[in-house]
Amino acid sequence: MKELVLLFNEAHKADFFEGSMKQSVNEEGIRDDLRPESLESRDSILMSKSRIEPTAMPVLSKFYGIVVGMLYEPRHSAHVRAFYEGHEMVVGLQPVRVIRGDAPARARSMVLEWASRYRGEILIDWQRCASAQTPLSIPPLT
Repeated sequence: MKELVLLFNEAHKADFFEGSMKQSVNEEGIRDDLRPESLESRDSILMSKSRIEPTAMPVLSKFYGIVVGMLYEPRHSAHVRAFYEGHEMVVGLQPVRVIRGDAPARARSMVLEWASRYRGEILIDWQRCASAQTPLSIPPLT
């Protein structure tokens, strides 16, 4: 099964567990599985304040603590989203550059190197998403 990540904002927290939603809420109304300390250990859940509703995003690659996913948006040019330690970047592919967001310099340079190296494969995945197909995994940066 293709791995997915969920994007969510503070008002719409969600969790993806093999096709079902986990519903563990504490006395304060906060889901136990969404406390900051529980998020640190999971690389399949990522936060984004840029989204209003939870959105599943296929993971293309993981390397050095960086998770790269693709959320097809027909009104935007081809891009990927990279997440690292609470940072999020949107990386364009034509040309390869950071469009929005930020991350520590080392993570940013690794994502840009990965995107440059696998640009062709990423663009193929973008077309697969445009055709409602699941994107293929792309090798990590080594």
